[in-house]
Amino acid sequence: VFFFFFFQAEDGIRDPLWSRGLGDVYKRQVHGDLFDQRLMSNLVLDPDYKGRVELTQQEAEERKLCIGKMNYTVVVSLLSSDTFSGYAKIQAEIIKTSPNLFLDFHCKGVSSVIYNGVVIDPATVFGHHRVKIPIQNQLLGKVNTYEIVFVNDYAINGQGLHHFKDPVDNEHYLYTQFESFFAHKVFPCFDQPNIKSTLRLITISPSNWVVIGNEYEEINEPLDKEGKAFGLLAKFGVDENAVKKLDKVENAQLRVFQETKVISTYLYVIVAGPYDMFRKEAEGKIPPMRIFVRKSLKKFVEKDVEEFFHITKMGIEFYSQYFGYPFPFSKYDQIYVPEFNWGAMENAGAVTYTENIVFKDAATDQQYMRFANVILHELSHHWFGDLVTMKWWNNLWLNESFATFISHLCQIKSPGLEKYRAAWKYFCLMKDRAYREDQLPTTHPIAAKVANTEEAENIFDGITYQKGSSVLKQLFYLIGEEVFGDGLKEYFPKYQWSNTELDDFIGCMQNSLIKHKVEIDLKHWVSIWLQKAGTNELQPEFKVKDGKITEFNIVQTCAPHGEKINRMHRLVIGIYDKDFHEKLIENVLVLEQDKTPVSQMIGLDEPTAIFLNIHDYAYAKIRLDEKSFAAFAKGLQNVPNSLSRQMILRSVWDMVRDGIEPATKYLEILKIALPFEQDSDILSSSYTFAHAAISSYLPLEFREKEGEEFFNMTLKMMEKEKNENAKKILLENAILFTFSHKNRMILAGWLSKGEALPGYQLQRRDRHAIIKNLFKDREMKQEEKDNLLEKEIAGDKSDDTLKFKLTCIAGLPSIENKEKLWKWYTDEHATDSDKIFEASMMGFWQWEQLDIMKVYVDKFFEVILDVCKKRPTHFSGYFFRCLAPTLADPTLLKKYEELLKILPPEIKARRTNVEGEIEDQKRLIRSYELCRLAYAPKKQSCLLYTSDAADEGLGVDLGGRRIIKKKK
Repeated sequence: VFFFFFFQAEDGIRDPLWSRGLGDVYKRQVHGDLFDQRLMSNLVLDPDYKGRVELTQQEAEERKLCIGKMNYTVVVSLLSSDTFSGYAKIQAEIIKTSPNLFLDFHCKGVSSVIYNGVVIDPATVFGHHRVKIPIQNQLLGKVNTYEIVFVNDYAINGQGLHHFKDPVDNEHYLYTQFESFFAHKVFPCFDQPNIKSTLRLITISPSNWVVIGNEYEEINEPLDKEGKAFGLLAKFGVDENAVKKLDKVENAQLRVFQETKVISTYLYVIVAGPYDMFRKEAEGKIPPMRIFVRKSLKKFVEKDVEEFFHITKMGIEFYSQYFGYPFPFSKYDQIYVPEFNWGAMENAGAVTYTENIVFKDAATDQQYMRFANVILHELSHHWFGDLVTMKWWNNLWLNESFATFISHLCQIKSPGLEKYRAAWKYFCLMKDRAYREDQLPTTHPIAAKVANTEEAENIFDGITYQKGSSVLKQLFYLIGEEVFGDGLKEYFPKYQWSNTELDDFIGCMQNSLIKHKVEIDLKHWVSIWLQKAGTNELQPEFKVKDGKITEFNIVQTCAPHGEKINRMHRLVIGIYDKDFHEKLIENVLVLEQDKTPVSQMIGLDEPTAIFLNIHDYAYAKIRLDEKSFAAFAKGLQNVPNSLSRQMILRSVWDMVRDGIEPATKYLEILKIALPFEQDSDILSSSYTFAHAAISSYLPLEFREKEGEEFFNMTLKMMEKEKNENAKKILLENAILFTFSHKNRMILAGWLSKGEALPGYQLQRRDRHAIIKNLFKDREMKQEEKDNLLEKEIAGDKSDDTLKFKLTCIAGLPSIENKEKLWKWYTDEHATDSDKIFEASMMGFWQWEQLDIMKVYVDKFFEVILDVCKKRPTHFSGYFFRCLAPTLADPTLLKKYEELLKILPPEIKARRTNVEGEIEDQKRLIRSYELCRLAYAPKKQSCLLYTSDAADEGLGVDLGGRRIIKKKK
């Protein structure tokens, strides 16, 4: 949907220009439209079309009391240039009248409204994203029919009906994204999860297109010049007075889809375009399966199609057995879609996926692990979310926490998925997001209060996904797998095709506990785990006499922010001798008190090291005692279990973030352990955290030095490595840890040869990573950079290549270039897609270019309020995440604190970002001080923790813990 041109400016800086003109690029050989051409002239426009209106929980609850059984019939024409037009027929049983009843509808304009056969002036009922239904048009106890004809714009931000033009072949693709509150951007509806309904979808589209809905097509007929096929619509109750016959129609197709099951509006789907398809026929209880991808990407998907089908089949078999309920829909389509905001979306029977999981290079095992997990995550939603749906967004965790946990469990347990058995390591890695967000001032309970749909969008976060799933894993271990499984087998048949809340799910689990004669009070468990925010810290405390443990306690404290309460945890303790042999103490119950004695530990030999959460069953930050820390720091590579090694590194990382240990200590441990690491999962995750340590937690003056050491260490590891998957990881990170001009010239040499070392052939992603790195370099000539880029992308018109180009240009160390980009980013009239902006913004901020970037600190704070108020939510999110300055600085901290004071409460998503940044600034300031102390201990002041807020010299406040300066 964009064009990307360059011209050579007089100053030698390449000037990027972007423009969007759907009316120019989206012309079809189709004349006429579904609706009479006078439709546009009769259109009543919404004066608040570009604004934003939320649905409150109170409004949703009141509306639910009014609506009984429901059906939607929606006709959508996809033949016009830059808009789509439609007809919606809403049939709703009114069980209670209300003067405040309305349909949600974010629409450009409406031309016709008919209520129960009575023509209504659209201007009297349509506006501000709603279509009012006056009380006189509500027939109590009867099925009411509301018909609306409309015209709307395609979306460019992935919300509603998104349009994309493939620059490779100029083909056009459409898809919908309706969660959480976007179905009403396509047709008028009661857009809330607990008003479930059937949908009859009818589309008119170019004849060479594929159209995908929740169900299969019932009718697929070409439209002739007389439009005779429109006579078929009467069969489905479509009013011929509202829908005109087409004239002069060529190459158009009428499709009528089977009626859907009773599902929520956010689960409906429309996907259209000249997609290529792969098909797998039904097999026993496995439904027919199809995979769709746009034509230009087909060659990259073909190699993974069979594995895609296999994972899906194994998942269906596992879930059907584990839930005691067969797959609930008639088909299972999976579609790769462009410019998708999420990883995937569980539209009933037609899941959409980001194209980020289209592998153009040979993928790593870790990429395939995530690939399998996202497939199984979306598949599980067809039970938990699609079949049984939460009543309101406060119970979103019932969808997302469950899908996140059960998809990993499926990878661990399902026959046929043995290659994905390392899923708990991936699960452990993703918990980092939960621990971080749960220690921010903005943390919230898993079962959160959600007052409106704006707040609903804000809880698609680490608490709902990662913490919620972690707590479910703890519940799974607490009550036992059999009890957990039997609870699910009661839940799905009992609540099929309906809406539930927390008590319904917990009730089924409690019934299963009673059945198995297990005495656990789940209501109390819910209170402390699901309804209260925050996390706990657990640390061992023990005494030894004559080489034996005489006393052992687990000390429990509260992490910053959240509720100051202790919680119950069931976990496994790992004990290590001097040779790091691992002994497990299982089923250790940590009580809701400051100290829990552990009798199983009494009398055991004094250990070399202890770790409290082997197998990662507990959701808690694990502190290492001093002796264990020292042992693991020197001998982590000797710990036999790879998940245990990952958990120990996780604990050390927490100590870095919490200002207990400097980032340099974490890096030292990795420098010792990584050359011996045989598990590529640990290798991959360790490099991820090492890069975060260097690029965020180290002061600028030490980053190049540490990067140099990791670069050299990685080169030595590459020379010895034999495992092909580990080779990919090492090569990727050698490029990532290149910060100096000297090492960048080594990368340039690799690029010219096409390989790094013998056996390390550069793939497309490696070449792109190298070129992006070189574009940041200050000493390399611009002409050399241009030549490398043009050579790499020659003949490649793909959208991801264009985004790669944007990122490269944004990274140039040029004042003129940065300023041109900034003007583009802040132009509220720019109409490029959010993903195009994101690609450029990702390359803009470079810590190595601080002298150039300093001016954009003030500029950011000058414009951010307007960006939040005037630009769409997703855009302002990209703007903040990519362009907010993050270097630790007390002055910068004050700027964020001042920004928080003036950000309106209704801009909640960005307020959350700012509060998170304030907390991160405090942590980074502390980390910088610790690192400087570690490098020059005798010359630096030391920051120390104290709980006494009355101490003089009060410094940064870390969530209730005070930091003061004292001379060493």
